[in-house]
Amino acid sequence: MSPQSLRENISKAFLSPEYSDLRVRCAKEVFYLHKIFVLKQSKPLADKLRNMPGGLRWEISLEDDDPPNLRRMFEFMDRQSYTITDCDYPWRCTIHTNLYVVGNKYQMEHLVNHSRQAYRSTIAGLTPQDSPSFLATVELIYRNFKEPEHEMRVISKRAMSDNLNNLWALPGWKALWRNTPEIAADVLGDITIDARLEPRFLRRAHGHTQRFNFNNTTNEWDCLVCNASNGRLGHGILLHAL
Repeated sequence: MSPQSLRENISKAFLSPEYSDLRVRCAKEVFYLHKIFVLKQSKPLADKLRNMPGGLRWEISLEDDDPPNLRRMFEFMDRQSYTITDCDYPWRCTIHTNLYVVGNKYQMEHLVNHSRQAYRSTIAGLTPQDSPSFLATVELIYRNFKEPEHEMRVISKRAMSDNLNNLWALPGWKALWRNTPEIAADVLGDITIDARLEPRFLRRAHGHTQRFNFNNTTNEWDCLVCNASNGRLGHGILLHAL
């Protein structure tokens, strides 16, 4: 048997019960795997199995995870890629981010790098049809990564700044904007000192598009028409824009 044929046979058996020496349970799903593939690529999974009682060192329970994410993670262990079907395609932003999260959780550097690059490439060509997926993705990112300079937040804030017009029209965006002040801070911090928000929102305040300057003394955004300074990190803009 050639090395290529051997590899193909091993790949076909990766999620098959045949020859499996490791089972992973998640919700109602059972994944049949091979220790040499899984445990060499994830130290947390290896540690978890090592800490199991001796008679159970062939099964792991991962009830805190979602089966679709695990299935793609295990697929990546085998093929160094994961599948996104036509049905899943509109939600690829969220899928890439979910894989980034589980890659971090299970210390799979290659998966983290792959999913980050896939996410970056996806949002570079963001369309209005992708916006609902992107909205769910932003919520996921800001729930999981609290550091303002985290790479996924840095990537996301530029996409939000570039697509504000589409996002404002989405049900749920205003609520997310108001309820997650870190999003407003990141987006408004990405706007230059003389940048303008989408005109139709600012007209509610003064009847025309208006500039805001950042006051370095008060650390607030000042409206140049009414001199309003209604809060730190862009809350003055928020009160005018919303």
